Amino acid sequence: MEFEKQFSDFQADMVSICLEYCEKKADTIFIYTIYWQEKKIMSSTSTNFFFRVNNEMRAKHKIDGDVSFERQKATMKILAENATKIAKLFEQHNRPLPSEMKIVYDVNTNSIKADYTYDLDFAGKGSHDLHDEWFNSFS
Repeated sequence: MEFEKQFSDFQADMVSICLEYCEKKADTIFIYTIYWQEKKIMSSTSTNFFFRVNNEMRAKHKIDGDVSFERQKATMKILAENATKIAKLFEQHNRPLPSEMKIVYDVNTNSIKADYTYDLDFAGKGSHDLHDEWFNSFS
């Protein structure tokens, strides 16, 4: 259970920082993480986040409140640190690291759902392309 608890804690911290960022004004928080791997070892990671507010999808810079570059950068840094901790956790427990992690947190019901994709074929797409595809799938 140690693995599951730590994994849940890292994801909960990611949600918590995004909840703080949106000043609890969002109905749903979406967190996207990609792990690029070389020979099944994480070589880099990319994270991003967005929100649903009053049934409208909002990019992180289009939510009411302080969306300054400094605040976005600080939030992204914490997300990246947690993503790296997750990768290390998977490595320590000899578990296959997902290529993609999508976290959806429903603020109103306090529930989290996560989807994981393994061996994702990025087909020459960058992290922004993949994030934008997920964002646009809700429009």
